[in-house]
Formats: sequence, structure tokens, C-alpha cells
Amino acid sequence: MSVNQNNMESNEENLKSNIADELKNEKKSKGISFKTIFMLMIVIAIVLFMLAKGILSLKTSLTADRHEGEPEIVTVDNRSFNITRNTRNPDNLLPPNDPENGVDPENPIPNEVEIESKPIIIKGRFGLAKGDDKDAKQQETQPIVQPTPQQQSSVDNEKNKQGTKIVKAEVLKLNPNLSIYRGTFIKCSLRTALISQISGDVGCIISDDVYSANGTTLLIEKGSIVNGAFRRASVNQGDDRVFVLWEEIRTPNNLIIRIDSGASDVLGGQGISGWVDNHFWTRFGNAVLVSLMSDLSSAAASRLQKEHTFTDLNNTTQGGTDVAKSIIEKNVDIPPTIYRNHGDSVGIYTNQDIDFSDVYKLEYRK
Repeated sequence: MSVNQNNMESNEENLKSNIADELKNEKKSKGISFKTIFMLMIVIAIVLFMLAKGILSLKTSLTADRHEGEPEIVTVDNRSFNITRNTRNPDNLLPPNDPENGVDPENPIPNEVEIESKPIIIKGRFGLAKGDDKDAKQQETQPIVQPTPQQQSSVDNEKNKQGTKIVKAEVLKLNPNLSIYRGTFIKCSLRTALISQISGDVGCIISDDVYSANGTTLLIEKGSIVNGAFRRASVNQGDDRVFVLWEEIRTPNNLIIRIDSGASDVLGGQGISGWVDNHFWTRFGNAVLVSLMSDLSSAAASRLQKEHTFTDLNNTTQGGTDVAKSIIEKNVDIPPTIYRNHGDSVGIYTNQDIDFSDVYKLEYRK
């Protein structure tokens, strides 16, 4: 019996403790739910406040924009103005019918009144007004000073500088059927390769027939040979063209034509262009090698000094520098060499009129 009673008491205590725990948990859950609801209400209130504020600001901005777009209305007080018009009777505008003053009562037309007028004299470059007669007389009495020869020559020089010199046109005393005018472009192809390293001769073959100034007479046949020359001294540093002087043309009809005109490219540019060899390594290669050897000797000298091995290499270094300078001074002025292959198209730009009247004669066909 005692054991059962103890069990019952322990069960009752367990039940009481369980009930107490459930009550505590229920209170906690209620407290948490109240806190959650309160926080949600605060958040909702903040959101509603922000929405209301945004709506109000949007309304104010819309009203402001609407007022800005509307024109400004200005009201003016109504006022009455009494305007008095001076009305005149058309009958009063007519002249009175006065027979004594030359007005006919039946035909009331006023007589023409003559008004004395004097001629108006306008003062200009080629005329004088009446009041300027004295000045004109004074000008007539003043002597005209002629410029001295020195002054006249200085004036002429100044006019020539300003480009006011007058050049008269002349009739060209050439038959356009038997002449080629200055500035004619003749196309030809190189017979041989052109290398500007050594001065020498060059030739080309005319590619197309050359006609007279009016285009009616064949004067130079295609296949004619052109001989010329060039000089090495005409090529300097930075140049990519060599000047060639075409001296003569030999036609298949054993005709020699002296032209003495400069060569050009296919577009008429002066000189013949080509591939350029600037001889960079010839001019600077040896100097670079000598400078490199000098730097190596300087490095070796500094290393020996660090190792306390005293060897004087200053003379060797200075000697290498002097050799490099002498090599550069000797080879720096080597001009570039221009190469142009045979068969390339070049041109002849005639710088004078060529007359064929002594070698050709025209005959009219019947």
C-alpha cells in the first residue's frame, strides 16, 4: 500500500509540473504573438505614412507643372477713351471759285504755279561745284612735281612685288599641226634598271604615239628611244626620288629631237621614285660594334677594380670611343640608293615647245 501511495504522489507532482510548464509556454507564446502583432502594426503605419507623403508630393509637383505650362493671365482694368476725330468736309478741300485769281467757277481746276529752280551741281571726282572754283584755280597754279628716277624705280619694283605687272598676249608663231607644246606628257618604259649609287645614263622607250598639239599629225612614233642621264649628287638623305634629265628622242625614221626635259612618274610628279636603301648598317653598324666593345671593356675594368685587381683600361675605353666617332663621321653622309627595275612606267614632261616644221611637211590629200 505504501508503494502505491508513493507512486500516486509522484504522478501528481509530475502532472502539476507539466501543467505549470504548459502555462508558462502559453504565456510566452501569447507574449510573442502580441509583440509580433505590435511590430507589424508599426511597420504598416510607417508604410502608410510614406505612401501618403509620396502621393502628396506627386500632387504638388503635378499642380506646379500645370501652373508652369499655363500662360500667365494679366487683367487690365476697363477704361473708356474719348477719341475726337477732326472731320473735314470734302467741299472745303477744293479751292475757292475766285475768277480774279485764275479759277474758273465752271471748271474749278487751279492754275499751275511756276516756281523758280536752280540747277543742283553735285561735287564729285570729275566736276566742281561753284564754290570750288577758287580751289581749282589754286590747283592749276601749283606745279606738278615729277618723281625722280630712283623713286620711279622703287615704285616699279613695288608694283612688280604686288603682282600688278601687265603681260601682253602674243601670237604663238608655231604651226599646231607640226608642233608639240610645252607641258606635254609623254609616257615611256625604262629600257634598263636604274640604280642611283653611281652617276650614269638611262633610257626608256615611248609607249604610245605622240600627236601634234591639235591632235591631227603623228610626230613621234611609239617605240622611239629616249636617252637621258642622272647624277648621284642629286640624291640626299631623306630623298626617295632621283632627278633624271631626258636629253633626246630618236625616232624609227632617224629623227633626233632635243628635248632637255625632266623625268616624272606616271602621274606627272617630278623625279623617278623607287625602292630606297638608306645603308643603315653601313653607316652605323661598325660604330655600334665599337661602342659595344667599349662598354664591355668598361664593365671589365669596373669588375677588376671591385676584385682589387688594378688594371688601367681607360686608354682602351677612350680609344674605342674615338674609333666609333671617326667611323660615324666617315659613313654618316652616305647618300641613299634608289632602285627602279627595267620595264617600269615613267614619264617625260616637256618644258619647251618642239617645232617639227623643218623636218616634216604636210601634203593635203586630193
